[in-house]
Amino acid sequence: MGRKMKKMSPVLKEIILGILICGVVFQLSLMWLAEDKLRYTTGLWIGVIFSVFKIIHMECSVQNALERDQKGAANYTRMMYGLRMIITVVVIGVTWYFNLGNIIALFLGMMTLQAGAFLQVPLHSLKNRKCK
Repeated sequence: MGRKMKKMSPVLKEIILGILICGVVFQLSLMWLAEDKLRYTTGLWIGVIFSVFKIIHMECSVQNALERDQKGAANYTRMMYGLRMIITVVVIGVTWYFNLGNIIALFLGMMTLQAGAFLQVPLHSLKNRKCK
């Protein structure tokens, strides 16, 4: 695991940190509004963990696409996008069917990917400021 963490790009690490920060903020701020706090928490963190999986898969997909020719890269990228979308539908379906968590909280957890991507730039600036 440590070796894989070292191979991750700094941008990926910063996005994952942003996803986790958003997850903690959503947990601490919105949990009190939920009627069923356990289902809110499980739904949120299933979504957050899935967001981390998705961003890691995106980076691996991009790295693998770069090793292909233009047409092969385009096809591979579309195929990996489709795979992520199918897995997204499966995660939502399994969470709903087995009542593993609140679906709205799951969606919120999945949206931490976008929030983490937006937070990457300030986190990068903060890291560079501390290093100097």
